[in-house]
Amino acid sequence: MTRYFFDIQSGREFFLDEEGLELPNHKAAEIEAMQTLIGMARDSVFTNGPIWRSRFAPPPSDCFALP
Repeated sequence: MTRYFFDIQSGREFFLDEEGLELPNHKAAEIEAMQTLIGMARDSVFTNGPIWRSRFAPPPSDCFALP
């Protein structure tokens, strides 16, 4: 399995995922990223929190961003 890292950026703040998560494939990482983003958006709506920009990547190069 590949270890995927889910880094999160909010404004000027950047949260580096140092542990990552082992997933079977890229599609599973996309699903995990979307579920995480949905949860963060839901929390932001109910708390008037920040709007998050997220970048999800397995090492060393593949990356996809969720605006």
